[in-house]
Amino acid sequence: MKLIRRLVLLVTVFILFTGFTVNVSAATQSDLCVYNAEQITSDLDATFITGEVRCSTGQTVSISNGEAVIASKVMPNTGTPSYFRIKIPRQYLNEDQDTSFAVTLISAEDPSDKQTTYSTIIYKEKKDQEIQVSDAEQDLKLNVPGDNHSLRVKATSGLGLTFSSSDESVAKVDANGVIEPIGEGTVEITVKQENSADYKNAEKIITVAVKERPYFTVIFHANNGTDDTIEQKIAVGESTALKANQMSFEEYPLLGWAESENGRPVYTDEEEIKNLAEAGETVDLYAVWKGARAQAAVDWAMMIADDNSFAYGTGAACHRCGCYFCGTNQRLKPRGYEKTYVCMTFTGAAYAHGAKDPQILARCQAGKMTMHTNGQNFTEFDCWEKVGSCKNLSISDLQPGDVLIQWGNGDNGAGSHACIYCGGDILVEAMYEGWGARTISYHSGAAKRLRQYGSNSKNYVMRYKF
Repeated sequence: MKLIRRLVLLVTVFILFTGFTVNVSAATQSDLCVYNAEQITSDLDATFITGEVRCSTGQTVSISNGEAVIASKVMPNTGTPSYFRIKIPRQYLNEDQDTSFAVTLISAEDPSDKQTTYSTIIYKEKKDQEIQVSDAEQDLKLNVPGDNHSLRVKATSGLGLTFSSSDESVAKVDANGVIEPIGEGTVEITVKQENSADYKNAEKIITVAVKERPYFTVIFHANNGTDDTIEQKIAVGESTALKANQMSFEEYPLLGWAESENGRPVYTDEEEIKNLAEAGETVDLYAVWKGARAQAAVDWAMMIADDNSFAYGTGAACHRCGCYFCGTNQRLKPRGYEKTYVCMTFTGAAYAHGAKDPQILARCQAGKMTMHTNGQNFTEFDCWEKVGSCKNLSISDLQPGDVLIQWGNGDNGAGSHACIYCGGDILVEAMYEGWGARTISYHSGAAKRLRQYGSNSKNYVMRYKF
C-alpha cells in the first residue's frame, strides 16, 4: 500500500510541474484531407468536393459558403480511414469565376472541436460546337423494308455523337447513326453531342419520312435452347440478301438455315433470295449449327445427296480415287456422276463438324488416299481421333456423330464402307453399291452394324474432336 501511495504522489507531482493534460483533440490536423477541387464549366453543372477522414469516429464534414452551411456528411464510427464525396448545389457555383468553400471537420463528441481547411472549385468556359449535317439528310425519305440509311453527320468538336428516335415504330437508329425504317409515318431523329468537359451541348433534329412497300417478314430462330429471334422485312419482288447471322450457340459455327426446327439447311448465311412469300406473310427460318448435334452431320450428308451439290474438284487423281472414303475406288465414273457418290457420310460428318474440303482433297495421292494405308488411318487428319476397334466396342460406347469405318480388301481400300452413328439405334449410310447418291439413308440397325463391323479387327470408330 505504501508503494502505491508513493506512485500516485509521484504522478500528481509530475502533472503539476509539467502542465500535462489528458484532454486530446478528436479533430487534429492529420484527421482531414481534401483531395482536389473539381472543375466546372460554363453550363454550371453541379460538382463535388472529395476527401478523406483518416480516423472516422462519427465526425461531420461540413461545407460552408461564407456563414451558410450548404452541405454536410456524417462519417461512420469505424475508427478507420473513410472517404467522402459531397455534392455542391448548383446555385452556390459562380457563373464566371472560381468559387471557394470552407471544409470543416466537427467532432462527434465535442461540436466545438473543429478543423477547417479551404477548397476552390475552378471555373472553365466551355466552347461552342455544332452538329453538321449533309444536304442529303435535310429532307430524308426512306422506304420500308430494306432501305437502311447511314447518317452523314459530325460534330465540329470532332467528338462522338448519340442518336435517338422519337418513334421506333416508324424508324430505329443505332449507336452508329444507321436508320432502319420500320413502318410508314414521319419520325424525328435527334443527334446530340453532350457531356463534354470542353464543349457546350449541341443538338440537331433530322426529320425522316417513311413509306411502306409490299413486304413479307422473315423470322430467324436461334434454335439454341432459347426463344431468341431476329426479324427481317423483305420487299416483294426484290432480290435481297438474308440478314447476316447475329446469333450464337456455344462455340458452334452456323451451318445454315432450315425451314423447320429439326430440318435440313435450305439457305446459307446471307444467301440472296427473292419472293419467299407473298406480301404480309411470314417465313420462319431455324439456325442449324455445325457440330451442335449428330443431326447436323446427318442433315449435311442428306442435303448434298439430295441436291447433287457436292463436288470432288477437278484433279485427275481425285477422280481416280473414287469417293472420299468409300473404297470401291471405281476409276471410270459415268459422265454426270463426278459430283456425287454413294458413301458421303464420312465427308458429311467432316463438313458438319467444321472440317474443310481442301484438307480432305489434299490426301488424294496417286489414285488412292493415304488414309487407306493400314497403320496410318486418319493420322493426317488433326480434327479426328480413333475411338477404338469395332470388335471391342458396344453401342453404348458410341456418341452421336461417330463414324464407323469398315475396311475392305487391299491397301486401296476397295470394298470399304462408312456410316455415321446418330444416337439410339439410328445411323446414316449408303445402302447399296453404285453411284446413285439417292441410296444414302437414315435408318435403324446401328447395333447390328457395329457387330458386323466387329467381325474384322481392322474396322474401327472415329470421333470428331470438338
